[in-house]
Amino acid sequence: MRFLSILLLSLITQSALSQQTKMSFRLMELMNDVEKANKEISILVKGEYSQIAPEIEKAGGTIKFHAGNICGATITASTLRFLQEIKSIERMEEGRVQVQTLNDKMLINNRIDLIHQGVSPLIQGYDGSNVIVGIIDTGLDFTHPDFKDSLGQSRVLWIWDHLLASSGNTPQPYNYGQQFSKADIDAGNATAHVDQTAHGSHVTGIAVANGDTMIAFKGAAPKADIIAVSLNFNQGDDTWLSSIADAVDYIFNKADSLNKPCVINISAGTYLGSHDGKDLQANAIDNLIQAKDGRMVVAAAGNAGNYPLHIQHQLNNDSSFTWYKKHLEIPFTSNFGQTLQT
Repeated sequence: MRFLSILLLSLITQSALSQQTKMSFRLMELMNDVEKANKEISILVKGEYSQIAPEIEKAGGTIKFHAGNICGATITASTLRFLQEIKSIERMEEGRVQVQTLNDKMLINNRIDLIHQGVSPLIQGYDGSNVIVGIIDTGLDFTHPDFKDSLGQSRVLWIWDHLLASSGNTPQPYNYGQQFSKADIDAGNATAHVDQTAHGSHVTGIAVANGDTMIAFKGAAPKADIIAVSLNFNQGDDTWLSSIADAVDYIFNKADSLNKPCVINISAGTYLGSHDGKDLQANAIDNLIQAKDGRMVVAAAGNAGNYPLHIQHQLNNDSSFTWYKKHLEIPFTSNFGQTLQT
C-alpha cells in the first residue's frame, strides 16, 4: 500500500509539473493574479499551429504571426488557465519583455571613466576639451542635444555633405558637396542631410556625446568639438575611396586653422581591394597623419568576420600562390601544382 501511495503521489506531482512547465514563471504569476485578469499580454506559443491557432482564437486571442511551430498571439491573462489545459500546446512564454538600450558600459569597460576622473597615474582628467573629433560616416543629426554645449549652441564646427549638389558653399579645392559652419547650424540655416540611417549619429555619440539626454551614454570625449563629413555611399569604389582621403584632408585643414589637435574616426569601408594599406588612398591618409603632430585616424575593424571573404589553408611548401576566378566566391589555392578548394 505504501508503494502504491508513493507511486500515485509521484504521478500526481508529475502531472502538475507538466502543466506548470507549459508556461514561463512570469505567465504563472499573471495567471494567478486576479487583479490582472483583464491585462492584455503578448505571448509566444509552441505547438502544432493548425491545432493551437483555433484554441487561441476560441479563447478570444488574436494570432499575430506564426513561424513553424511557434506563433505570436495577444490574449488576456484570464485565458492562460484555459490555454494551459490544451494538450496540443507545448510551451507558452511572455513575448512582451522589458528591453533597454545597450552600450551603457562602454566608458566603464574601456576605463574611459577613469580617464575622465584623472585617476593616477594621470595628472589630470581628460574629456576632449580643446580637441577636435572628426567623424567620416553617414552624416550627423546636428540638432541633437548631445552635440550641443552648455549654452545650447552647436559643438559641430563644420559639416561637409557629399550628397548635396555643388553650390556657393561648396568647399574648395574639392569642388563637390556643400559645407555648413557652426554659425549656419546655430542660425538654422544648415540644410545638410540629418543622417537618414542614424549610423553616423550613433558613432558620433559613442565618441563625443555630452550625456545630457542620458548620462549613461556619455561619449569618450564629451567636451570635444566636432567636424562631420557625410559620405556618398553610392559612388564607385575608386571615387568613394578618394572621397575618404578628401574628407581626412578637409578635417585636418579645418583643425589646423584653429590650431587644435584632431582625431578622425572612419566607421566605413569597402570589401574590395587588398586591404594591405598599400593603395594610394591609404598612403595619402598616412602621409597626412605624419605631416604634423596632433593628428590621428581611427578606422573600424569591420563587420565581415562571418562573410566568406577570407582564405585559410595549411602551407606545406615554402611558397603559396592564390588566385581568384571572376564571379566565383570561393577561391582556389595552389601549393606548386596542388589545387585545393578552401
